[in-house]
Amino acid sequence: MTSKETISEQVNALGPWHHRIRLGDGSFTDSDIVQDESGAQIVSHDADRAFENATRQIYPDGLQGRSFLDCACKSGGYVFAATDRGAGRVLGLDSQAHCIAQARFVARHREGDASDILFEVGSPDDLARSAETYDVTWFKDIFHRLADPIAALKQAADHTGEVLFIDTACAWFDVNQPEKPELVLRQAAAKDAGSVVAATSWLPSGPLVLRRILRWMGFSAVRTYIWVQDDMPDDGAPRTGTRPGRIAMAAARDAASLRDMIDLKAPNAKPRQRAAAPVAPSSRPAPAPAPAAGSATGRAEETRPLRWEDDLSAHALDTAPFELVPPVAEWEVDAFGMIGAGRGLEDIGDLPLLDMARRDTAPLPVRQDREGYGDDNHEFYWLSGLRDYHLTSQIVARHGVTINTMMDIGCASGRVLRHFAFQSGIPEIWGCDINHRHIRFLETHMPHHVRPIVMPALPHYPVEDNYFDLVTAFSVFTHIDVFETAFLAEVRRMLKPCALGYLTVSTESHWARLQQGEGQNAKRLSSRLATYSPEAAETLKGPLTAENRYFRHTQTGPYRGVVFTPEQHIERVWSRFFKIEEIIPFGHADQAVVVVRK
Repeated sequence: MTSKETISEQVNALGPWHHRIRLGDGSFTDSDIVQDESGAQIVSHDADRAFENATRQIYPDGLQGRSFLDCACKSGGYVFAATDRGAGRVLGLDSQAHCIAQARFVARHREGDASDILFEVGSPDDLARSAETYDVTWFKDIFHRLADPIAALKQAADHTGEVLFIDTACAWFDVNQPEKPELVLRQAAAKDAGSVVAATSWLPSGPLVLRRILRWMGFSAVRTYIWVQDDMPDDGAPRTGTRPGRIAMAAARDAASLRDMIDLKAPNAKPRQRAAAPVAPSSRPAPAPAPAAGSATGRAEETRPLRWEDDLSAHALDTAPFELVPPVAEWEVDAFGMIGAGRGLEDIGDLPLLDMARRDTAPLPVRQDREGYGDDNHEFYWLSGLRDYHLTSQIVARHGVTINTMMDIGCASGRVLRHFAFQSGIPEIWGCDINHRHIRFLETHMPHHVRPIVMPALPHYPVEDNYFDLVTAFSVFTHIDVFETAFLAEVRRMLKPCALGYLTVSTESHWARLQQGEGQNAKRLSSRLATYSPEAAETLKGPLTAENRYFRHTQTGPYRGVVFTPEQHIERVWSRFFKIEEIIPFGHADQAVVVVRK
């Protein structure tokens, strides 16, 4: 008996399946068993396509390493759809052990790395025992099945960092009357126990009641992208319905995340939306697009952002308020768990950390406003910036430079810059970033001697020649896939004679770590590269050669490149602009630090 026949028999025995998922041998989770234990017929559907339709307007470039939680994962179809679109850490929960067995079976027998996927028997109530949070949460076909749906949704919301998707049965709606926001108790007949609505269920009256609930749970924007009624007559005339409809909504912490998403105002509406790219099979990432016909460069035509500003910068029109973490100066001593336990203090363990914390009087940004650094561990985020500040200060002092003026290129919301502002006596500190929201945070919360500026992703800064004693760039040259020498020349122009640049790059050391799959960061990056640069897997089998290697981890916007820079390239190209003082492997996490002097 062949392996494929064995898999087919196991698939059949595990039926019925809620999701039709493609396995690694090309077969699907199709079973002769189509009824569950209650006798209800189970219709298998394409979770991959449904996931694409729900998420493409919010995450057009995939999830890009974001963590994902499915609160009622069934056969795991949405979990695998999220993974195929670049999700990082993933958890699928379901109260039925049979569904978890199906999902684990698929994880073993489909293509792709499943090492970051965890399936567990459980419910949203179990989240209360975990401090883990997730960027994206999927809450489908569960709200209307629970005795206390608001409590369960609140648990899911409390563990969501960016966007929560909810998809539920809803009450019939009279389009000629305003919605009376309520939860309707529906008692179903015993024969309906296995259907879309459980024997006792709470049906939301429409989007208004869910919108109010989700806003109460801390989401700043909510959109309705599905709203259907099965018993809507063909002529559209309203009538009193008995069958429940269905509603699906997305709720975001940051209102800007949903700016391009549809928002239905009536059931059975046909939204006008942009044409979607073809959906890739769920078993593997989307293939690289074919070269455009007649293209002189041989490159595929790419989708441009909706606004010209987003070609060169990010969040240009953002005005959403900031969610803030209290300043570390206000924390109680026992809130510093890592410092108290002596964990994660490499290179800074001998510093007076609590005294330094008392000097930092600015609030911290939350995860979505700090490029994901530290996930939701605010102490780790603060300490990671302090470490980079401390190492930079030590190296600059070792090379005999006194800092009176400095520029931090790609400063984000001040992970490192804040420590120069609060821990040093540097009188003039500049920071620039392509993200308007990051700069607005610095303008609002940093001391007055900090000068934040928004800069497009082009190699020119509005600063006079020979101005800075130090220019830093953490994780900047790792993303400059064009204009590298122009940026090097611009850094040189801004530096005073004999001043230093402290620039991080991905060299041979990072390449080797990625080859070996060491660490969570390497796994996340590998997943993103597999989606947008399918040639990366083959290239990574060999050494990093003398030339830069360019990959994509997204397709649009100015922040799409991943660049690996060999030390030979630094000596051959960078040394034309600077004296290379030293190269420090793993000086900034997986990246090396290149110390240069004008």
